[in-house]
Amino acid sequence: VCSSDLGWFKEFDNPNGAIAALEDLKVRLDFDRPSDTIEQAICELAQLIGADGSRPEKEYGEGPDDLWIWGDDSFVIEAKTGNTVTHHKKDAGQLLLSLQWFDRSFPTRKKPLAVVVSKVYEAANHAGFPPETRVLLPEGMDRLIKALQELIRAMISDAALTANVRSLAERQESFKLLPVHFKPTYTVDLIERKH
Repeated sequence: VCSSDLGWFKEFDNPNGAIAALEDLKVRLDFDRPSDTIEQAICELAQLIGADGSRPEKEYGEGPDDLWIWGDDSFVIEAKTGNTVTHHKKDAGQLLLSLQWFDRSFPTRKKPLAVVVSKVYEAANHAGFPPETRVLLPEGMDRLIKALQELIRAMISDAALTANVRSLAERQESFKLLPVHFKPTYTVDLIERKH
């Protein structure tokens, strides 16, 4: 499990270490990297945005590649960076199983957002993805990393931010780094091809 809250920032003796850590993560979030590398980097990214990240499929042999529990919101994440044209029925089936696993494992939490991390946002005709599935494309990931870089710079230049929860939350809001921002700011709709 990759733990949450922005306490990770305080672990650095030199705050510039936080920038270096994010740069390292950015390299591992390249969509041409092996899937295991990307899945682990997505788990670690959760911590940087203040979410709890885990890798249920790796840890328990079932569930999604990645799971973010972020405040009251949950994100069931499948990494499909190897797909270069469309997403397939097999991918949709895997995502549906992951959502069912979530419902069994977290019966009291509200419905999660299904997210596919991929280079493409189209699904093959009749692939059968759950409605409202979103796609985190490379440009969305870049926007998220840039927003995090801005937040880290703000935390470095204003040490009081890390001590004041409300000020930090306001800054996270201004950089669109709260759970409510993730879907509209960083992801796009998964579109099913009609042919």
